[in-house]
Amino acid sequence: MMHDSRDYAHELFLITPGPRPPFFEVVIHVYGPNDTVDTDGDSRLREATDWTWLYMQLRKPPYREQPVVEVAMLEGKNVMRIASDEADLAERTAVFLASQAGGTISRKLPT
Repeated sequence: MMHDSRDYAHELFLITPGPRPPFFEVVIHVYGPNDTVDTDGDSRLREATDWTWLYMQLRKPPYREQPVVEVAMLEGKNVMRIASDEADLAERTAVFLASQAGGTISRKLPT
């Protein structure tokens, strides 16, 4: 299911990913172990690797100005969209997910 509710300035696609790393590993890799991060998604258990949607935003004043990273599997495809208004966050997230879940990073949605 596609959960994103908006367009982002930067998006990458991870083609044919396997099981994902648990949410907390993605958050730690992108933001570090000491930052407080607002997250949401569909992971049912802490160690789950079958999640399909993840939302992350640093909790740091000014909160509303912190860029969001959103990761979502595209409905009906084995493609994951990684999107953010900050290119570096999207890239860091995509590279980490590819290193853990496999797959190929693309800047364009495959047809």
